[in-house]
Amino acid sequence: MEIQPEAIIEIVGTQYNNRAINHKDLMLSQKLVMKHQLDNPHDPNAVVITTNTAKELGLLPKGYASLYAPAIDSQKYNFIVEVIKTEYDPERPILIVKITAEHIVRNEQEVENSILKYIQNIANGHAQEKNEYIKLSILVQLTLTNLLSV
Repeated sequence: MEIQPEAIIEIVGTQYNNRAINHKDLMLSQKLVMKHQLDNPHDPNAVVITTNTAKELGLLPKGYASLYAPAIDSQKYNFIVEVIKTEYDPERPILIVKITAEHIVRNEQEVENSILKYIQNIANGHAQEKNEYIKLSILVQLTLTNLLSV
């Protein structure tokens, strides 16, 4: 199975973890956020749906999650998640979303800049001294140069 340009999916788990209350103010056509929930102990491919303010609403069903989680991680797609049906129920809210996928095409320079930025963010968070950061930056640049010359 592959990512389709558009998919209509009913969200599961809407009644767990106090998520039901987060459905109360949902509106049709409202834009939502979809992200790979790496720390989910039940499913390593779990994909959570949240509001723009990070309130959890539920999860993609496992079959869809196993498809979308790697696609999210690859950063090769821009996903738009939109409410197409919502029924608030304190016991089990119903939420159906439309997911639109747009494949992102990047050139080599954009990929290199993206990797450098990602690694620099990691280095900024972990390098305690300026010298460590400089050594890491040089190493990363040399490694990227070697990788891109292959």
